[in-house]
Amino acid sequence: MKTSGKGCIAAIVLTFILCNTSHLVRAGVNPPAEPGTRVYDLAELQKMLGKLEKPPEYRPLLAKYKSNIEKIDTERVKREVEFWKQRTQSYKKMGTKVSKDESSILAELQKKGRGLKAKSLDLWDVPEARTALVPTSDASARIFSKLLEEGIVGQNDLMSVLSENAELLSGEWIKLVRKVADRAEENSRDRQTAISMLYRAGIARSKYRPALEQPSQAGDVKALKTLLFEIDKDTGQHIAVRTPENISLMRKLADSKSPPEIRAVCARYAVETGERTLAEAICRDLLSTRFRCFDDVSRRHHYDTDDELGRARDYILFLMFYKLRGEWSFEHIYDLSRIAELEYQYGEKLPKGWISYRLVPIGDMEVSLAQSLIGMVREK
Repeated sequence: MKTSGKGCIAAIVLTFILCNTSHLVRAGVNPPAEPGTRVYDLAELQKMLGKLEKPPEYRPLLAKYKSNIEKIDTERVKREVEFWKQRTQSYKKMGTKVSKDESSILAELQKKGRGLKAKSLDLWDVPEARTALVPTSDASARIFSKLLEEGIVGQNDLMSVLSENAELLSGEWIKLVRKVADRAEENSRDRQTAISMLYRAGIARSKYRPALEQPSQAGDVKALKTLLFEIDKDTGQHIAVRTPENISLMRKLADSKSPPEIRAVCARYAVETGERTLAEAICRDLLSTRFRCFDDVSRRHHYDTDDELGRARDYILFLMFYKLRGEWSFEHIYDLSRIAELEYQYGEKLPKGWISYRLVPIGDMEVSLAQSLIGMVREK
């Protein structure tokens, strides 16, 4: 039976993270967490139990995936492009309004900013400020340039909000960002954000590339994405920038010594530039890397390394589903989507004290993502 609504999840781009934390685990199978209890992931289950038995639906579902994945991906891209166009159209309308009321908007924000007890106007919480901040509008840039000079808005906040739309910045905004890049302290966050925006906007890339390569090699995921991909202004789609420098950088950072998220970005670039074998090797390695919290689920505080690995694995599950498209990719996602069933089926063969994959939040989120992807195949 088809289930409606699951397809909407596909509209999220490869960099999004699913946050479904439901706990749909069979009652009576999973004991409460105790110190030292462990979660057994797919790699361990396969090692202990051998090849995992597949239900009768697997082969027909795999065939369905192979015959429909192109259509599923096309529909995903279509939704993303439509969302991007709506967004840019919205900016156009907002920009027209700001241009008509530039003086009054500036006066209103000046009054509001001076009347606040806080040091600067919070661009995230003040609706008038957010509607006036239009990346495609020169008038908007002039307003915020004045507010910045007067200390009514903070430079850090302004750079942070603007960075969401670096590819769309108007000429006056570019001037403002250039000033920040030139005047901010050498290794400050504001300068790094400004440089990244200028690079994404296509400004002086040869000049700013060294300032992005260094943080990329130090584990800065945003800096690496800025170098390896650019966003099409008409569609909003990420396009791999195929240059010898980028290919060399990707191969260097694909090494197992690099942080998981850096390797995940390298895997995507490798797929886009035809190095599928390297991309699959990275995916296999990241999926076989064990979450530290799985060794002691009673630990009160999570590990930052688990968060990073979790984000990287979410990223590559989408990559495997939409880009790699091989049988191994589908099989892993399918097995992950039904891990609670596997635990129920083989639970008696596991060492005592095991805890279900889905009782640990980071495991539950990963399974939820796998289920949503398999759900899209079932819908077709």
